[in-house]
Amino acid sequence: RKLILFVRDFLQLKRTSRQHPGDLEPWTSGKQQNILAHMALMRACSYIYRIESGGEKHLREAIALDSEFITPRVWLISSLVTKGKIDEAQSHYEFLRGIEAGTNGFDQAMIDWCGAYLHGDFDAQIRHLRTAIEYSPGNNILLYNLAILLYRQRDWEGTIKAIEPATGMRWPHSGAYWLLAAADIRLGRYDDALRTLEACNSITASVW
Repeated sequence: RKLILFVRDFLQLKRTSRQHPGDLEPWTSGKQQNILAHMALMRACSYIYRIESGGEKHLREAIALDSEFITPRVWLISSLVTKGKIDEAQSHYEFLRGIEAGTNGFDQAMIDWCGAYLHGDFDAQIRHLRTAIEYSPGNNILLYNLAILLYRQRDWEGTIKAIEPATGMRWPHSGAYWLLAAADIRLGRYDDALRTLEACNSITASVW
């Protein structure tokens, strides 16, 4: 039975990787990971893309399987801060700081982003995300998070510029279309916002 479950999960991993190859590549291309930890991250990713709860347990599973796998800690820190679990998030951040020597530029930028996220420093978060994007141009996950920050800073044009590459390629994450429509509404572009939301219905099943 364990072999059957392993094969099932491995096939799910391959399918998820094919669906989002450019987005996920930098998150999994650092230090060599345990294959089971990699698979756990992909399971978490499937929940996150659908904006559903349930991904956190798989992030924790990935960390338990490979303590130096940076990406699940980065994503878990984001989840913990959102839930107000600052002390636990800080503990994970300190662990990352302890292993960042020798990591690649992308991972270093994301560890720095975690520190800025913990302190609620929007300007520093934007700076570190832009650095990460230099290592992974056009990465929809990074562009989405950048767009969120720009929206919070009331930079409507910047929000649109950041997220349009993702929506233009029909990225199947509904939050991206909400951001684009919300920024257009702020600028009084109601027809554009309506078209975005109507088009989104054929791209993703869940729309904010």
